[in-house]
Amino acid sequence: MNGSDSMGSSGNKLRVCLDTNVFIAVKNQEEGFESCELILDQGEAGAFEVVVPSVVVAEVLVGFYKNDEEKDARRFLSHVVAKYKLIELNAEIADLAAKIRLED
Repeated sequence: MNGSDSMGSSGNKLRVCLDTNVFIAVKNQEEGFESCELILDQGEAGAFEVVVPSVVVAEVLVGFYKNDEEKDARRFLSHVVAKYKLIELNAEIADLAAKIRLED
């Protein structure tokens, strides 16, 4: 994380990059999903900037489509586009995601 990614003396807002598991936990109301829901709620309220890699959106949509939840898939996609900053996955993000996955 570089200096522009965290709250510092310049007043830059914290940037949080969300993983697929955050959305899936809330969708399926998995154990502990309330923590993920809180992160989403606080991000939407402006407590921090939320960024979502486009590949995360694709992964979440797969679950909707597998369960024939087309309407919910469209609602999810519209919500993500309206509320969060979508980013393209690049080598740096892929490397960071791999390191985060090691912690699971």
